[in-house]
Amino acid sequence: MIAAHERTIVRAIEFSDQPDAQELILSGLQEHWGFRDASKNRDLADICRSYADATFLVASEGDRIVGTGALKLRSGVSGVAEVVRMSVAADKRRKGIGRMILRELLGIAESLGVQTVVLEDNRDLARSNPILSGGRLHNHTLRVWRGPLRA
Repeated sequence: MIAAHERTIVRAIEFSDQPDAQELILSGLQEHWGFRDASKNRDLADICRSYADATFLVASEGDRIVGTGALKLRSGVSGVAEVVRMSVAADKRRKGIGRMILRELLGIAESLGVQTVVLEDNRDLARSNPILSGGRLHNHTLRVWRGPLRA
């Protein structure tokens, strides 16, 4: 376990979490875009393998996966990582789960010596997401943290 708050635990993904994490992410994409296309999300077919060189976290409440997020080092760019696959179950949004995951990912980035963390997102999606909004995003919904890394 990495972090816990009330009933929510943030931890590294386990093999058995993959189907639920995949469903959560694809449901969020379908909610936003209006359709689901797993072929455009091949990394979700085997999350543990796809993110073997990264950190993939899940937030769980009991047996239910309620959030996901991953930190990937950018290949070929020293000291830069990106946050990807941030997703929170629709009925659990605005309860701090995304912020918990993001805080953990930024802490991991800092412990790895990462100096810059990038999170890119769709502008329309960012408007509906309090983690990504609040005047912090500029142009193409690009959020950049440069040390010290804080959510």
